[in-house]
Amino acid sequence: GERDNDEVLYNIGAAYLQIGETENAVKYFEKALQINPENEMALYDLGFFSDQEGDYQKSIDYYNRYLDYDPYNFSVWFNLGISYNKSGDYEKSIEAYEFALALNEDFTQSLFNIGNAYANIGRYNDAIKKYIEYLESDPDNDDALCYLGECYLNLEDYVHSEYYYQKAIKINKE
Repeated sequence: GERDNDEVLYNIGAAYLQIGETENAVKYFEKALQINPENEMALYDLGFFSDQEGDYQKSIDYYNRYLDYDPYNFSVWFNLGISYNKSGDYEKSIEAYEFALALNEDFTQSLFNIGNAYANIGRYNDAIKKYIEYLESDPDNDDALCYLGECYLNLEDYVHSEYYYQKAIKINKE
């Protein structure tokens, strides 16, 4: 019936996606949403592609619409955090990552990204806490170790800064 038409349109969009025609895919995802504003797959994909295209506000809108229907999807909260972060709204990005983490505490990438967002707004002590928490699950992550070093450098704590930079270099000479 009428209700299924949005799924047909979504599937046409998905087929365009498989042959790499993102622009056509997006058109069909948007048509699917016109028929059914609650089509979660279309909202998710439009959020994702808007972010990829650099239209972060549009991406944020799609992800928020998705979360109106399914507020417990941790990966949508995480993606929303990424879009907020790219748009420069670090406070909102931290909030979104915190929701993602609350919904799935094993998804530690959230901790890493919260650390980055705190560092971006100059809250280095908060960033340090998150990076250290992240390193409990991924102790050899040279990026996290480097960012820790950078946070301590910004706090003019050169002893800790050097310690973490050295640790990162041991793991990755590059």
